[in-house]
Parts: sequence; structure tokens; C-alpha cells
Amino acid sequence: MPCKINTDLLPIKAHYLSFFAGVGPIVLFMPTYAKQLGFSSVLVGTIYTVLPMVGMLSKPLMGALADRFHCHKCLVITLLAVAASSWFCLQFIPEAEGEIIGDFDCHSESTMSICSPEEKPDKCAIYKLQHEHIKKKIVTCTLICTLDEEFRNEIHNTWNITDYSQIKNDPVAQKGAVSLTEIGTTSTSPAPTKRNETLSKITFNAHLSTDNIREIRRIDKKCLLLQVSEVIGAKPDEHTSNPKCNAQHNSTCQLECDSIFLAKYHGKAHQQNNATNYRFWMFLLLMIAGWIGLASVTNLGDTICFGLIGDSTTAYGNQRLWGSIGWGFTSIFSGLLMDRFSDEKADKNYVPVFYMVAIFLTIDILSTSRVKETKRVHSPSFLRDIGKLFLDMRVMIFIFWCILAGTFNGLIGNFLFWHLEDLADCKEEEWIKTLEGLYIFIQGFGGEIPFFFINGYLLKTIGHIHCMNLVLFAFGLKFLFYSIITNPWYVLPIGLLNGITFSTFYATMASHSAAVAAPGTEATVLGLVSALYEGVGVSLGSFLGGLLLYYMEGKRVFQIYGIVAIGMCALHMTVQHFLNRNDNLDVSATENMKDPAHSGALYASPNFAVTILNDQQELTQC
Repeated sequence: MPCKINTDLLPIKAHYLSFFAGVGPIVLFMPTYAKQLGFSSVLVGTIYTVLPMVGMLSKPLMGALADRFHCHKCLVITLLAVAASSWFCLQFIPEAEGEIIGDFDCHSESTMSICSPEEKPDKCAIYKLQHEHIKKKIVTCTLICTLDEEFRNEIHNTWNITDYSQIKNDPVAQKGAVSLTEIGTTSTSPAPTKRNETLSKITFNAHLSTDNIREIRRIDKKCLLLQVSEVIGAKPDEHTSNPKCNAQHNSTCQLECDSIFLAKYHGKAHQQNNATNYRFWMFLLLMIAGWIGLASVTNLGDTICFGLIGDSTTAYGNQRLWGSIGWGFTSIFSGLLMDRFSDEKADKNYVPVFYMVAIFLTIDILSTSRVKETKRVHSPSFLRDIGKLFLDMRVMIFIFWCILAGTFNGLIGNFLFWHLEDLADCKEEEWIKTLEGLYIFIQGFGGEIPFFFINGYLLKTIGHIHCMNLVLFAFGLKFLFYSIITNPWYVLPIGLLNGITFSTFYATMASHSAAVAAPGTEATVLGLVSALYEGVGVSLGSFLGGLLLYYMEGKRVFQIYGIVAIGMCALHMTVQHFLNRNDNLDVSATENMKDPAHSGALYASPNFAVTILNDQQELTQC
């Protein structure tokens, strides 16, 4: 039978392609962007606990609004504009402030030690600092040091630096000198505290060499020890190479350096990235605004799609696969661009991601404006039809399954890349974003797209219950594979399982939600189900994932999730088997077949998907 092109479906295909091309890099890389900004796994887990809750509220609200006023297309265009502008503005969140506290030691050589307050500081700290200054091989800093009189005279006589101001018998200054030592956490010699001792504050520039950086441990802190290769005073002739001291001297100094990495490595930058810092709230509020658009547009776009394809609900996969195409292509290209534009930088450059989302969501606005709207039936008993769904035990099991899948996807979506970056050695981090993009490409083209073609046949052949079991089992395999890999490259073939854990899952959730909904409530029902999946499931998975990763290694976390997924698959099979043997439920299901709006009709036989899916060979849409 020749394949006819349904031109009415071209705009919805373009919507899926451009929408997921734009949001894909944002969804995938924002957790690691937040990590780069200095937020801990607990804080990122909290952020991605809040965002799904926002989606849970916005999906049914926007769905009900669209159903009530028949404004699906107009609402989608508005939400796309909000999401694009919000995510684009994320790039303007300022970097961590550059002030650092370090310990200056001088004797046979001069060194500066800068410590991290983190229990697990960056394992690639030396490599990143050297890579950040790969050309000049020096870090230039301005130092403000509080010195005793003996050290001051040593600097004046030996280094020929005279730019200082004396502070005599000043208890405030002395208190400040002590506090600097406390902030630095590593000084081996306390600042002078005698009442009759003279303190001096000296300001000068210093070059810290990146050639021979060492990692040392002082008390319970891990520190970077850099050699001071040159000191420079205020006057042109005030400079000394390889400064030395005749006696042992120590001082705690404030530094302002041309190194973003040192600012993040040191405690002050980390301490500023907590829940009370304005940078955290800027990130959270912009992500919330974008997430409202992401969650609602996903729901409303599916509703518009089901309205266009009518009874041929198997055609949904043929439209939705274009989203996977867009997601896969932009993910790999965004990863390549980030690595390409991050040369000679300690941190990754996420600017390509923000421009990609702005461009593709603008294209999506144009595509959506061409979508042909269909007439929709208004439910005369809207609330009653919605309420009936939650009285059916099988529907409640289906909702629990959606929440469970959301919990699993919450961990994968937000923390898989953290795990991969922890597995990578320092040299491999140069191309880690490319690898992450390639993994998403394989997920889309090797897993999701093929399954979007066969999901209709799969649902018709084995039914929803067995598809639900298959999804849980595939999640278990993925988690266990994640837990045993020792090289980031080994993650690539695991991406093929995404055809089941996402494509089959999403097609089952969307088609089943549309089938059980009464006429006129489709957008609301799909919004409620997907809101519970995201707002409860993904939110819970994000929170638990961030908390567990704070206390244990990623491989252990994925191992625990894998065991849980396999166990829940066995439990789901047992419960469904028990329900199928329950005579009362069988009678109820048979009676409900008289009313196709009731969910019981879907469970009248093991192959209940036949009631909502037509034969794949009868499709005329391409």
C-alpha cells in the first residue's frame, strides 16, 4: 500500500523536532552546569525536586485552561516564548567571586597554599588549574597580607617592596588578622596578637607558577601548594624573582586572582553557593519559569497531536519520534561545541546550549502557529469524569507505575552525567561533554526512534501490563550496568535500553491516558498523569539521588536503584496476576466494556491495547 503524506501532520512533526532539539541540551546539561556554578549534589537534588513539583502543578492547570477556553495553540506559543527567554538568561548568572584566602610561607622559597573546605575536593584540581593557564603557566594575583614587623622589614629590605601601611596597637586590626587565619584554615603560624606588636598591611602583586603544583594536606583540609615565582610592588622597580626570606615567616593573605578555578576551589566561593545566596535564587527562578513551559508544552503538544490523528492512535509514535531526532542531533552537537569552546579553560563553556535553545524554540513558535486546530468535545460532567478514574484500582496501579518510572528517570536525568564525570580521568574530562552528547545520540537513534515505530505493534501484541513489566525490568538492567562500568565509554551501548525505558514507557503512558479519558478531558487527564509522573516521581528520584550521592559513590547508588527496579518488576507482575484472577474485578471489567470511557474496558483481556490501537499496517500517515 503506497504511503501518503498527511500535510496536516507536518507542523506537529516540526513542533516535536524543534521543541526537543531546543530543550534537550537544557534538560541534559543543566545539572552539570549547576555543579559548575558550585552547587552541591544535595542542592542540585533540591532544585530538581522543586522543578518537577512545579511541572506537576502547571500541567493540569494549563491543560484545564486549554480545555476550558479551547486555546491550546495560543497557550503553547506563549509558554514557548517564556521558556526560551528564561533559559537564555541562565548564561548571565555571574561566576563565583574571585576573592580567595591563602597562606603565604617564606623561607628558602616562597609558597602560597590555598585549601578547599570540601570533604571530596576536585580530583583534577592540578590538571584544571594548569589547563586554565596553559599558555602563560602563571596565575597573577593581588595580595593583601597582614604581617608582623619582622616579616614586614624582611619584605622591605630583601624584596624592595615598600607599599604598606602600619597599624599600631589597633585591636580591630589584630582581631581581623586572627579572623583571616581562621578563614584560611591552614596557617601554621598564628597572626600576631600581642598588644604592643606592630601590624602592617602590605599590598603587592605576585605570580604563582603552575609548573610544580603539589597537593598537600593540612589538618583535615586538602590544599594546593603553588610556588611564588615573582613579587611585584607598586613602583616599576619593585619586583623580585623567586623571593626568599632569611628566616621562616608566615602570613594569611587575601587574594584576587585571574583564576576562576581557584575561586571555586577555595571555600569562600563554595560557601556563597548555598540556598541563601542570590546566585542560587537566580538559577532556581529562571529554571522554574522555563520548566513551566517545558512541562506544559509537552502535555499540550501531545493533546494537539492526539486531536490531529483522531482514532489512529498508533500514529502518535510516528509523530513523537521526530522529537527524539531533534533531541539526539542537538545533544551531540551541543556537547561537541561545549568542548570546542572550552579550550584552555578549567570550566566548560555552556553558551552554545543557551543559544541553541533560543534558536530552536523560536523555530518551534513558527511551526506551532501553522498547526491546524481541531474541534474538541466539551465534557458536560468534567469533574465527575475525572474523579471516576481514581476509583479504579487498575488505574491507580498504572499511576503508581508512572510515579515509579519517574523516580528512576529522576536519578538518570540529573545524576548520570555526574557519575560519568567522576569515572573520567583528568585528561578525559576535556571531551566528556562530547561523550555525553554521543550517549544521548545513541539513546535517540539507536533506542527511542526504532521503538517509536514498533510501540504500536508491541502494545497490541503483548498489552499494556506486559509493557509495564518490560519497562521496569529494563530500568533494573540499566542501573546495574551503570554500577559496574569502569570507563565512561562503556556507557554508550547501555543507551540502547532507552528505547524501552523512555519510548515504550512514554507511549504506554500517553496512549493509555488518552484512552481512559472521557471526551473533552483528554488534556486534563494526560496532564494529571504526567504531572504525577514528574511532580512526584521525578521529584522524589532527584531528591533521593542527590542525597545518596552526597554520602556514597555513584556506582553504589545505581546498584541500589537496580535492585529496587528488579524487585518492583516482580511485585508488579505478582499484583497484576492476582487482579486477573479476581472474579469481582473480572466482572467489573466486563461490565465496563459497555462504556469505552471507563478504564475497565482496557483490561477486559490480556491484549486490551487492541481497544485503543489500530493495526500498524493500516496507517496512512507518514
